[in-house]
Amino acid sequence: MAEAADRFILLTTGIRGADGLSTLSRQYLHALAALARQRGAALEVWSLGDAGSDAEMPSDVRVRAASGSHWRFVWLALRAGRVSRGSLVVVLHAHLLPVALPLMARGVRVVAVLIGVEVWGTLRPLVRLGLRGAWRVLSISGATRDRFKSAHPEFGNLPVTVCEPSVPPESPAGAEGSGLVVAGGYALIVGRMSAGERYKGHDVLLDVWPRVRAAVPTAELLVVGTGDDAERLRGKAGDGVRFAGGLLASQLAAAYRDAAFFAMPSSGEGFGLVYLEAMRAGKACLAAPGAAEEILRDGVSGVIVDPSDRDGLVDALVRLFRDRAWRERLGGAGRRIVEERFTEAHMIKRLQVGLGLTAEG
Repeated sequence: MAEAADRFILLTTGIRGADGLSTLSRQYLHALAALARQRGAALEVWSLGDAGSDAEMPSDVRVRAASGSHWRFVWLALRAGRVSRGSLVVVLHAHLLPVALPLMARGVRVVAVLIGVEVWGTLRPLVRLGLRGAWRVLSISGATRDRFKSAHPEFGNLPVTVCEPSVPPESPAGAEGSGLVVAGGYALIVGRMSAGERYKGHDVLLDVWPRVRAAVPTAELLVVGTGDDAERLRGKAGDGVRFAGGLLASQLAAAYRDAAFFAMPSSGEGFGLVYLEAMRAGKACLAAPGAAEEILRDGVSGVIVDPSDRDGLVDALVRLFRDRAWRERLGGAGRRIVEERFTEAHMIKRLQVGLGLTAEG
């Protein structure tokens, strides 16, 4: 039986942003808060990127924020007071594990969570030490776990528990909609456009879009998101492509609602929360092999296409535009999957198991 936890601590890069990691951090925050309340335990958040305690936090959660300073983050951790061995520390990014090493040395239970690209490349020595010393290791998908172990054979025998996240909270769709009026709807991609992370699928969609338009003259692509690579992508976009920039939550909900389908043939997703958002809206999803295959079943609840197969990609996009009954059938199946597997209640149960918490632990 696991030792009872009298204090939960979440270490995160930040919780206030619109990016996937911030969204995941908020999910862990609320799930841990629920588990802490069940046990009468306290919950703290140690945040590297947030600037203060005014973030969207439950009233019973204490925040220690470092305003983006790594030195301040370490200093906050050192001044956090004596963390008892009964505490449970969840580190929501491998690069933050060095901060938890002194806690491990004192016997505090530290749980490392593997997200994706941060553990697929070279790992710093202190990060490797943190992974070896972690009480438990979780992964947000089987694909992230498998790529981590493939990249680092030294951890081949390390037990890693898959703990899938949930669909982000839903916002009411704004009446303003997407700003597009297109017969048959439009394809939607939502994601950060970063020069250092050109795996989301923006380039491949822009490359094939002239061929899609040749087959379906009304085909439109709506690109939602911001980033330092946005101007380059705008420069290579042709007819039928519109960039919406960053959207408010209500505008994003409307964009999902009004889309014909969602298309993000990303080759580097650790999980893909945006697929769940589109599925909740009842939209068929086009994705690449990898983590998305743990969410979508090809031909049943989505379409899986290797982005290097340009002909296959064009064929799938054209069919999604032309065959409304098919895409609506896929979208309906996707919505049911979200309801059956990816609610917040499902995530809390998965996290409870992943953290080794019994009814008393």
